[in-house]
Amino acid sequence: FAAKFINVSPFKVDLFWDNRSDGMFIASIEPFQAVGTATFASHTFFVRKQGNDKEKLKSFPMHKGINLYVYDAFELGHASDSTLSQKERDMHRLQSNNLAFAKIYRNFTGGRDWLALYPLKKKPIYPMWNADYFGQQHWVSTPQIQYLTEPPSNLLKTLSEREMRRRYNWNKKKTTDGDTASNNITTTTRILNEEVDGPLAPYRSNETMLNLTLTVLSCSPRAFEIKNFLSHAEVDHIIHMATGIKLRVSSTSAGGGAKKNRNDKDKTRTSKNSWVERNRSPIIDTIYARAADL
Repeated sequence: FAAKFINVSPFKVDLFWDNRSDGMFIASIEPFQAVGTATFASHTFFVRKQGNDKEKLKSFPMHKGINLYVYDAFELGHASDSTLSQKERDMHRLQSNNLAFAKIYRNFTGGRDWLALYPLKKKPIYPMWNADYFGQQHWVSTPQIQYLTEPPSNLLKTLSEREMRRRYNWNKKKTTDGDTASNNITTTTRILNEEVDGPLAPYRSNETMLNLTLTVLSCSPRAFEIKNFLSHAEVDHIIHMATGIKLRVSSTSAGGGAKKNRNDKDKTRTSKNSWVERNRSPIIDTIYARAADL
């Protein structure tokens, strides 16, 4: 599950995973800021003041169902409000209000932790698919049709940001829903740009739309099965594009823990991964856009 750690103090702290030794560095947390990581109920984390490698300021045993963990230097007597600057006072007040709202939110939702920042969190602009029961299904149609064969290398050039934007036109139309009070709804559909994608058409499906089904495998956390999301040619292309890319130590923390790992000998929380960037080829760009349509 996810764990969020909030530093309610005027100084930087370092977050460590307790490996029953000196600790494995996860991330640095700025004053009155927060970081997150993935964890298990059997884990324990602790924080130290940056620059002090001996004193543990607070330990955090992980508990299933609890995602929010707070180091409050003022409650523990490690800091005094009287020494804060006006900017620090404002940040302290913001974080205090956020934590007060988090208590209300947890009670209102029946035990779900608030993981954003109140009141600065904006209303979500993207919907989330419901996962109310196993086997529940949702259906999506996208113009990002599949590549059935891989085009020659001269057509698979790296795309510029301008070219990625030009690859799509936008078609706006009004639809009428007679079953609701909302009539004449304006919908926006992304369609392929023939000027850019014309040479690639012979290598793609003849269908105008790709129909995908999302099937719920898990309700919490939400997990969906999406069959036929990639064609065999697209899978082969991703593998081809990934060939030669150097793997790097991965990190699940928002604070960039992998880049600052101070205990390279400890491999118990280490994995490696890499990324195939969207602009690597028109096929990769299509896959990214298809995922966005879901």
